Formats: sequence, C-alpha cells, structure tokens
Amino acid sequence: MMTELEFKSLAAQGYNRIPLMLEAFADLETPLSLYLKLAHAKDGGKYSFLLESVVGGERFGRYSFIGLPARTLLRSSGFGREARTEVVTDGQVVETSHVNPLDFISDYQMRFK
Repeated sequence: MMTELEFKSLAAQGYNRIPLMLEAFADLETPLSLYLKLAHAKDGGKYSFLLESVVGGERFGRYSFIGLPARTLLRSSGFGREARTEVVTDGQVVETSHVNPLDFISDYQMRFK
C-alpha cells in the first residue's frame, strides 16, 4: 500500500496519474457488491468495469479490479479515411483526430506519466 509520503513524492516528480488501491476483507463484501456501491454511485456506472480472476470457472479468484467512471474517454468510429477519434471530457468533445485510432491512442498515452 502506498503511504501519503510516497503519493506526495510521485506528485512532486510530475506524475499526473497515480493509481490508488484499497484492500478489503472478503468476509464483509463481495467484488460485485463493492462494484455496485462504488461504480454505480455516479452516473449509474456508465464506463465502469469489474474484472475478476476466476479459478475453475465457478470460484472466486484472487484478484478483482474495479474501474470507476472516468471524466474523460476516447471514442472512435469509422474506418480508413473516415476514421475519427474524439477525446470527450465531461460529455464535451475537447479534441478530434482523423489519424489511425491506434496511433492516436498511443500518442495520447504519452501525455501521462
């Protein structure tokens, strides 16, 4: 687990995205119940996700990842010359690109440390 000092150190180094984690005891909650509480608290969970590792197809695995709704998303449509990728923040298109969507995504990721 990251301490507050480690968090502040990363922020001082210029990191603009720092993941936060929380360990929860499984005897009180299930991954699904946590997901429903966290992700659906805002906007009904739109653009959120729950990923679970599963053993044998029926049992819970060791890890669960919950992705909470984001303020910014990338939206692509079209093919070839018609390809278009938009950066949408708070429901507003803030950037549009007509290059190959995978190239745009690669370049977009480079903005974050």
